[in-house]
Amino acid sequence: MVGMGSVDHLRQLIDDQNHNETIASKTNNVINGSSLFGSQSAVPGTNEYRSALWDEKRQTFRVRHDVLIKYLDASGPLTVDHHPSSYAGGSGKFGPEVMLGTTVGDIFSPCANKTNKKDKKCKKKKGKNKKNKNKNKSHTKEPPSVYLIKAAWGGRSLWWDFRPPSSGTPGYQERYTTATTPTKAAKSHKVKKPRAAPEEDCGWTYRNMIKEIKQGLQELDNILLTQENQNKKKQQDDKSLLPAQQGYEIAGFVWFQGWNDVIWWPAVKEYAFNLANLIRDVRRDIVEYTNHSHYAQLPFVVGELGMHGLQVDNTTDAGQRVLAFRRNAQAVTLLPEFCNSTKYVHTAQYVVQEGTQYDGIYHYWGRAEPYFHIGQALGKGALDLLHIRTEGEAQG
Repeated sequence: MVGMGSVDHLRQLIDDQNHNETIASKTNNVINGSSLFGSQSAVPGTNEYRSALWDEKRQTFRVRHDVLIKYLDASGPLTVDHHPSSYAGGSGKFGPEVMLGTTVGDIFSPCANKTNKKDKKCKKKKGKNKKNKNKNKSHTKEPPSVYLIKAAWGGRSLWWDFRPPSSGTPGYQERYTTATTPTKAAKSHKVKKPRAAPEEDCGWTYRNMIKEIKQGLQELDNILLTQENQNKKKQQDDKSLLPAQQGYEIAGFVWFQGWNDVIWWPAVKEYAFNLANLIRDVRRDIVEYTNHSHYAQLPFVVGELGMHGLQVDNTTDAGQRVLAFRRNAQAVTLLPEFCNSTKYVHTAQYVVQEGTQYDGIYHYWGRAEPYFHIGQALGKGALDLLHIRTEGEAQG
């Protein structure tokens, strides 16, 4: 998902100006906030938005130098306002990747989390003398513990734009151009019938996504290589293995998409077929690129399209599409082929149905709480998958 959460609204939440409006969201977070790594839900009397994303010393949004993100033409430390110059949503917006990266980063580099600063393991070792202090200053900073590659473009469907190669295209153009017109409900939201497009355009966004992943991994290789070269003067008796020598592990893939599929029955009915092929094809492409066969079981998180909340009217055509879409997406993660390496993360409970709207009727109304909690939930889902996989390998 591109991400259209209002930064202005997030600032209001950080300043605790919208406390009454966010009570429902905080309550839902408590219900669904547990994971194998413990609950990170809001504690009574604290501001979870402020503690997670605000730098009290600098009085601005936290900058996570331990978590880097590449998003199209932008690359750098993770912070709320990290979007590229080509970002369609414009400035003042943020997506679920902010809390996803924060949640995962707090596990893989716990000392970066200010709540852990008092931990003995997180205290910096002081040099015994001035000479040692100067020597320590010559060392460069550690490479990032977490590296995110975000590939997202607005207005794209899995049915056509992200369509994976295994879903094929034979006979597809005829179905595409003779599709039925949208429902009355869809028209009320200014949803238009998909435009006819050349058959070779089918899956073009999928191909761009894979290209972005490859470019991101190349950039990470360069970061690690630079770090290794800068650390060549490290003492020979240092038995710790340099991060650059350890390389990196692709820990998982997070898929959070669906608005441009749920508006149209043919795309809804075919979503499970296309999503299953997407998982297979992404894994295959990463295996081929890295030459590491274990990525054939790359952990895959699927985020629920929760835009319509928990109370979906199943008597309407639109409501039936939403519910069918959610069932189809979740069903894929329960297939024997995927049940041990994928996870479906529910997000509908984080939607705030009543309150100020910051983006009209779209993108969770542009409110900050859904993007905050959804990103947190997706991060916990990814950590849960890593924990399950590690246990399984250890037992085997």
